[in-house]
Amino acid sequence: MKRSRGPLLAVLTLLPALAWGMPHGTVILNDGRRFEDVDYEVRGREVRVVSKYGATVFPMTDVLRLIPHAAGRPSRAAAPEGEAAAPELGEDWAARFRLDPPEGWELEAGAGPLSRARMRGEGGAWVEVSVRPGADEWALDPVRGRMDREVTEAIRDEHKVRYARVSGGRYGVVNFQGAPVVRVERFTLGEHGADRGQVSLATEVRFRRFGLEYAVTYVADKEAWPQDEAVIDAALGAFSFLPPLEVTAGGYSDLERGFAFALPGPEWAVAARPFDEAEPVTASTRDGRAEVIVRLVAGDDARAAVDAAFEARRKRSRYFAKERAREAEQGGRSAVEFKFEDFSPDGSKQLRFHGLAARCARGIVLVTGSSPQTDEDAKKLEREVDGILRSVRLRDPAALAETISGELEALRHLAAGAEAVRQKKGDEAVRALDRAIAAAPGYALAYALRAEAKKLAGDFDGSREDLARAAELDPHGGYVAEAAETLADEAAALQKQKRWREATEVWIRVYRSSQDEKDLKKLLSCASSLFKEQRRDAGDPNAASEMLADLLEPVETVPEVAEDLAKMHGQAAADLAGAGEFSKAKRVLKRMRKLARANRSDELEELHDKAKERLKKAEDAARGR
Repeated sequence: MKRSRGPLLAVLTLLPALAWGMPHGTVILNDGRRFEDVDYEVRGREVRVVSKYGATVFPMTDVLRLIPHAAGRPSRAAAPEGEAAAPELGEDWAARFRLDPPEGWELEAGAGPLSRARMRGEGGAWVEVSVRPGADEWALDPVRGRMDREVTEAIRDEHKVRYARVSGGRYGVVNFQGAPVVRVERFTLGEHGADRGQVSLATEVRFRRFGLEYAVTYVADKEAWPQDEAVIDAALGAFSFLPPLEVTAGGYSDLERGFAFALPGPEWAVAARPFDEAEPVTASTRDGRAEVIVRLVAGDDARAAVDAAFEARRKRSRYFAKERAREAEQGGRSAVEFKFEDFSPDGSKQLRFHGLAARCARGIVLVTGSSPQTDEDAKKLEREVDGILRSVRLRDPAALAETISGELEALRHLAAGAEAVRQKKGDEAVRALDRAIAAAPGYALAYALRAEAKKLAGDFDGSREDLARAAELDPHGGYVAEAAETLADEAAALQKQKRWREATEVWIRVYRSSQDEKDLKKLLSCASSLFKEQRRDAGDPNAASEMLADLLEPVETVPEVAEDLAKMHGQAAADLAGAGEFSKAKRVLKRMRKLARANRSDELEELHDKAKERLKKAEDAARGR
């Protein structure tokens, strides 16, 4: 059905603002005016205040303080004791966006290089947000729906790297989230590593903000493509930018300066002049006995900032003692962690101080927490301060740009490796995928493709290791099933080389995983060939019988295996009887009897009894009875 996208997308721009609700509380202006029991929203360099009398917008320079009464959407909960703060699915603080999934959609982690967040809906459809460097804003004409040719060519070129196959698509300029964006309508794609017949349809919106280029992509099978494309628009509308500043009862987030933290509970509150960068941000308990102070310090050396803070403290306090600082990590970023002891400003109470320093968007963020050493609840307050410190997030646009530039490089190597796999050039593919993994070590698909490449090159052990790593990185990616297929390929290769024992061992693993009758038949065929080889070459039927019993023990309760193994034992006993080695023949029959009992099988007991009777007749004849 033909539709006009503009009006519908204009409506969708309202969704992000309404999704979680604005913070609610008190707004205090510099001139003393107070607005209590209101909703407020930071919009760029302004604050919009909504009361029962309507909405009013103030320049942020007029605002003294925001005091939240209840959380809208908190930054995230402070980390439990001893744990690092975990990222929140659907929210990418470093890249400044979140996904608020519509009903029926579930959030997932990003699926590889450039992919920062995903959500999956019914029928296998998914929406992905991917980010790459994009410093310059595009010149887009929403009235005529036009853009520079260089924009479409750049998107097409990247699609050719990002996907194994891509075709079609209609490019246009539409309104999205209140701004003009590029929309690529219904292009066809095939992902790297997928079967060549496995293709999907996709619609994507692209835009540039904050020195980055964002793509929000809706993907579904052709058969599951929605008849009502308002479904697609609603899914794409799940994307929204994070506000540059959030001050809530749950925590504090300042994207422009590059730091955020969460509060451990309602007994903590934030006191800040959020628009005055010279003023520190302070979180404290209601009684003021524990607090965390966040300062922004000029420079790019975290250790120097800590040393300067120590020196300043040393000069003004004769109680300053036990200072320690060490290299640490905060959310995957290098930091300096420090501790010291001092007395409170009035000199009456000894305090424990614990903090960290690290690079952020505007310099070095210096976070210092303090709690009493000797109060009755000192341990509780200490844990809460440490929880706030663990929840600290740091945003450094330069570090993010470096990371995603490396991910782009990883995609280029992955595309080259995937093409080499398609052409059955195993060694070439391994080299390209080695480079992809070096650039993006957490990319499950790169490991899966390298597993395929190693299999082509005959390195089955390496192939299994890579598939295990892929399954670990992406438990829902189907790599466990691929591992079983790789085992089957390895078993078939060993069988072709007539390496019967190794082939039998691998077929046992394949069958135990697949429970497939075809795999069972191949297992039995290899075991039979191994037994014949041992009878012929080793010349010791007893050793052959014992070896097969040990080898097939993991599957000896499978009826077909038990029956074939019993017949092998019977044949070995007959061979030994024919050679006059009756003692060894009896040992073989003991294995046969043990097998029958393990399987509780009357048929196997009957086979054993008949073999035992034949052995007795042969022994009697040999002794002239």
